[in-house]
Amino acid sequence: MPTGYNDPQLPLPLTRFAATCADLLKARGETVAVCESSAGGLIAAALVAIPGSSAYFVGGAVVYTPAARSLLLGFTEHDTADLRPASEAYALACARQLRKRFNCTWALAETGATGPTASTRLLPKTAYSSNGATLAYRPTSGGSPASSA
Repeated sequence: MPTGYNDPQLPLPLTRFAATCADLLKARGETVAVCESSAGGLIAAALVAIPGSSAYFVGGAVVYTPAARSLLLGFTEHDTADLRPASEAYALACARQLRKRFNCTWALAETGATGPTASTRLLPKTAYSSNGATLAYRPTSGGSPASSA
């Protein structure tokens, strides 16, 4: 991590995490693309805020609506007919599609329910993320998805 790196426009933990990722990606000669939903572009912003980001960051998409999903990821209604947004399967599908479209080493996809109230199937502030091969689930408000309870 760059010594003393502190971008006043980003939360410090996110800045430090992005700087660590940047260093690892550059050292390995790897690239990353990001698909975001509930984060609204914050992950991509953190990655490109690090000097030299063009060496590892190839692009991203904020996929907040079905129209954005179609335009930016190329998904058709048929492709996503069996997928529920803000789910493990959806995050994995988005990461895999992004990796194909951007031809990158890593594709990260984030999706979730971040509003102040629960959706019909998720607790508020529930997030799923995927790198196209593995998946991470993080209940940011404690607990587990309502559908798993």
